[in-house]
Amino acid sequence: MVGTRPAAGAPAQAAAPEGGYPDGLERRIDYGHYGQYGHYGQTFTHDEFYKRYGRTDEWDRAAPAYFDRVIWDRALNMLQCHRQGVPTLLGLSVIAMAKMPATQAQKAQEARIPKGLQKYVTKLREWVGQKEARAQQHSAPLVSTAAERARAAAIAWAKLSGDEQGVILGQLRNALEPRLVMYFSSASKELRALLPPAERQQLRADYEAATALCLKVGMRDCKELREATRIDWRNKGLTAADLATLAKLGSVLPALDWLILKELSGSAGPDGVQRLTEGLVAGALPAVMYLSLDGMHIGGAGASALAAALDRGALPRLMSLVLWNADIGDAALAALAPALRRRPALEHLFLDGNPFGDEGLAALVAPPPPAGTPPPPAGGLKKLEMLFLDGTQVTDAGCAALAAALDRGALPALERLELEDIPASDAALEAVRAALANNIF
Repeated sequence: MVGTRPAAGAPAQAAAPEGGYPDGLERRIDYGHYGQYGHYGQTFTHDEFYKRYGRTDEWDRAAPAYFDRVIWDRALNMLQCHRQGVPTLLGLSVIAMAKMPATQAQKAQEARIPKGLQKYVTKLREWVGQKEARAQQHSAPLVSTAAERARAAAIAWAKLSGDEQGVILGQLRNALEPRLVMYFSSASKELRALLPPAERQQLRADYEAATALCLKVGMRDCKELREATRIDWRNKGLTAADLATLAKLGSVLPALDWLILKELSGSAGPDGVQRLTEGLVAGALPAVMYLSLDGMHIGGAGASALAAALDRGALPRLMSLVLWNADIGDAALAALAPALRRRPALEHLFLDGNPFGDEGLAALVAPPPPAGTPPPPAGGLKKLEMLFLDGTQVTDAGCAALAAALDRGALPALERLELEDIPASDAALEAVRAALANNIF
């Protein structure tokens, strides 16, 4: 829930609805705004706040009153002594008695009420006692002061090397949610030194660029992008700068498994894909299994950049790669092929509409090298099931290389091979089909 932004410097406060909070444990507390990098007017339940921000002074101050109010509201709801949402006098009386300490004098007074109500009071006391014990166990670390927590954190942090501290801070440096690293770095003088003003400004600039990209493609905010499992951006007018921004976000999109980018307008320019792939660091796009780049120029530079990204560990779970109409010639495919062959999990490869021919295809299927030359890269497309080469410039020589690769078992999993609209003869195509049939059966 996002409210209106308060005036600069004004603390945001949550106004209780008239008559209190009828929603029991779902009562929400407004923790105001979170500085220049956060959202404004956000509200959270206890569990949401604790999971998101950990041990904080805000919850320390709010927890006791929150628990006391909510636990008895919950007890009253459990009694179901109400009419159209309004508690009955009987229900309020039972709650009032259960709240009283179970002293001997109190028990003597309760002995005068009907035994059924006595049972309710006793059960409520037991239930609330269990909840209180559980809450104390859960929140025991919360009662420490901010100073105590800061000292403990400083001691633990001091035991880490400078490189280890930098790695931790680097993992928190998230352009889609920059407040995490801002909170962390503000915990002590040592942590603030690891995030100097120049880096703070860069983080802010990255956040603004990410926000602009989200709005451009029709997303509500960075949260929607951060939690996306599939991205299908077709003809959004993506520029090379947009693709570079997306590359920077590659490490903070853990849920994304499908990424489809299609641009037929030429807005990405000749270096858009190159900038995208150059920005993919090791481990970037960790869950992406399907990557499609359609209608955007890749060429030799883009193919080399994509190969380098794959070799340094980007897209570790990639299974399907679509590079349609991407201006990939023989030299470009020869540059990309070794990296593809080092991806043994690759199952689907779509290269339709590219101008490469026999030389590029030979580099991909890797015929046996002449005697005395180094062996081809390990891996070798052993799981490749689908290979689409429609609209390329493969001729009879390329078909012969394909048939030979199939005959020697270089593509053992291949089941579907598309060779429409290529300049090869019918006889050459028939030879490839026969080799594929033998490979399957």
